Amino acid sequence: MGETATLASFVSQLALDDVPDDVVADATLAIRDYVGVALYGSAHEVGERVWRYADRAFGRGPATAFGRGTTTPTGAALANGAFGHAVDYDDTFDSIVIHPTSPVFAATLAASQARREESMTPEVTGRDVLAAYVAGCEAAFRVGHATYPSHYDNGWHATGTVGAFGAAAAAASVLDLDAETTRRAFGVVASCSSALKTNFGTGTKPLHAGHAAAVGVRAARLAEEGLTADPDVLEGDIGYGAVMTVGDDGYDPTAVTEGLGETWAVTDIGFKPYPSGVITHAAMDGMRDLVAEHDLTPETVERVVVTLDEAADEMLIHADADTELEAKFSIEFCLAAVLREGDAGVREFTDGYVRAPETRAAMDLVERDFEENALGGDFAGYGARVRVETVDGETHVAEEPHAPGGPDNPVLPERLREKYDKCARAVLSPEAVDAVAEAVEGLTESPSAAALRAGEDALSTLLRGVAPDAGYRLASADDLDAVEGKPGTRRDLSTALGVDGVNVNIVTLAPGERLSGNAYHRHPTQTELYYVLSGEIAVETEDGGETLAADEAAAFDPGAPHLLHNVAETEARVLAVGTPADGRYPTERLCGHESFRSEEN
Repeated sequence: MGETATLASFVSQLALDDVPDDVVADATLAIRDYVGVALYGSAHEVGERVWRYADRAFGRGPATAFGRGTTTPTGAALANGAFGHAVDYDDTFDSIVIHPTSPVFAATLAASQARREESMTPEVTGRDVLAAYVAGCEAAFRVGHATYPSHYDNGWHATGTVGAFGAAAAAASVLDLDAETTRRAFGVVASCSSALKTNFGTGTKPLHAGHAAAVGVRAARLAEEGLTADPDVLEGDIGYGAVMTVGDDGYDPTAVTEGLGETWAVTDIGFKPYPSGVITHAAMDGMRDLVAEHDLTPETVERVVVTLDEAADEMLIHADADTELEAKFSIEFCLAAVLREGDAGVREFTDGYVRAPETRAAMDLVERDFEENALGGDFAGYGARVRVETVDGETHVAEEPHAPGGPDNPVLPERLREKYDKCARAVLSPEAVDAVAEAVEGLTESPSAAALRAGEDALSTLLRGVAPDAGYRLASADDLDAVEGKPGTRRDLSTALGVDGVNVNIVTLAPGERLSGNAYHRHPTQTELYYVLSGEIAVETEDGGETLAADEAAAFDPGAPHLLHNVAETEARVLAVGTPADGRYPTERLCGHESFRSEEN
């Protein structure tokens, strides 16, 4: 039996009872970490753009896009995979450069909802979902190692390429496909997987994870329908392994099958303490320790030299980062942020912070130094050495052979829980944050038939918890401050203002920019009321429309086609309010909110 058939057989037969308890515990922790990061990513600019596309392209369906709405399983896989990778805060295999959970769990959830919608029996449970996730991680890990490092070194982003195999395996498992059908699913997905490292630092990098999840679901469903494909797609002279690697030593088929069912990929997962490329994390932890120990600031530092293995050069492609996304692959920015703040999280990874004069000055202090076989060589442990020279002539050195978060340098459980809470609370209320975490922990339980029918099982609770109406937190002035930035940025406040049935967005328009009106809402509501916070806009309708200046508001027919046009020479900020359930606007709560400029309208 070849490696494709062996892997497919393993995936199709794996049940949670076959998985050791410690591996199940690691899987549960990885899923909780992903859920928090994906919730945060759903409100990020990249998440918003991907969701708007998915919403238009796929329409309504049975699957949940975190914090956004419902769509088809393929659409949800695309969105949730991209949400998870939107801010580069999702987990990574420690021994290979792949982010597994974003593509794998996004595909798992989407396929599970497809199966539930179609009333397949037996009903899918949280235990099925966990087993599928473990199987998907195994497929991604093993195909990844079989093609590594040649595949990655040749410019492929393995999260989007071999991650698609993991997504297909997970979807096939939760759909209960047999071994032969799973083999064909691998054949289909092999022709659909693609992602290039040249897109690091752009919005397309997160899309790689979403694309992998989506093609994984699509491949499993097409195989289920009987679509033919090469059942031995990994092997052969023109198979995936040979084509996607370079040289005689590029593809190692034994890595696909050796130790299958004995060693587990999930135990190799590392969790990110920082929302940036994992190659920056050891250096950031070293800088964090030095700042705390010696009370360092940019004013007290003369020079920072960071030493990494020469292999890191191909990942750290933005020495002079100008945007949040570029900053994730800039060792200069990452160390500058820690030097300024003593730490670095999602608040520091914004365009405004990257471009701040204080940040640019701190970045100028950082020098990168690449050495051959430094700290183990290649990406072994993602290690780094940081040397800080102060203005007083002192030298401080920190060396971290392993990035924090991996099996050899684990992050404390309380730090991981704090990360989850901070990410999830960007979207959910504290009560909902806790409920979702409890639901993830409850996936290991065996629900009764009655609980399944009533939707009271852990999987149902999790899916309700990440849905758009799960219970959004109250907004504050910080929410409005957060939308300052790029022209066209939309930050969905939704029911965060505490008004049921109303969707609220802040829309930022550059001078002369036009945007379609009904692009700012979550179905089924539609934008109807606009309140101008600053600047001047024209709302253009089929009947002509009108111009609104700051502190002015106007209502329009629900669903009527219209455009917003910034007619001023300065940036305009507009509060876009969706149709409320009862047809009445709670204007005293919206336009009179303490965060807004006017108590009128």
